[in-house]
Amino acid sequence: MHHDEKSAAVREGGHASKRRSRRFKIFEPIRIRTRAGEQRAHLIDVSQTGALVHAMPAPECGDPVVLWINAYTMSAKVMWVAGPRFGISFSTHLDDRVLADFLTSQVGSLWCSAWRPR
Repeated sequence: MHHDEKSAAVREGGHASKRRSRRFKIFEPIRIRTRAGEQRAHLIDVSQTGALVHAMPAPECGDPVVLWINAYTMSAKVMWVAGPRFGISFSTHLDDRVLADFLTSQVGSLWCSAWRPR
């Protein structure tokens, strides 16, 4: 860890965060495909690197998953599971345009106006 990273870690409570991308809350119905097959799910939050998903049954940690969100198809890996919620890491990070499309979609159940491209 470099000096600047150590300083930032101390300011943030003494440890560096594993998360590098800002997460945005969203409640979007989606479809996913896991080893168990295709099913409905809900996207709870999203960032450029991953997302929080709710589905029953949830896949197992380490499983591959395919998500269909709006007009996009993405592959990801399940990083952790807690009941019906699970965290995923996208195989390819989302670019600003795709993330903006998710967050400003009028199709979604919740419109997120907090997103601003860098």
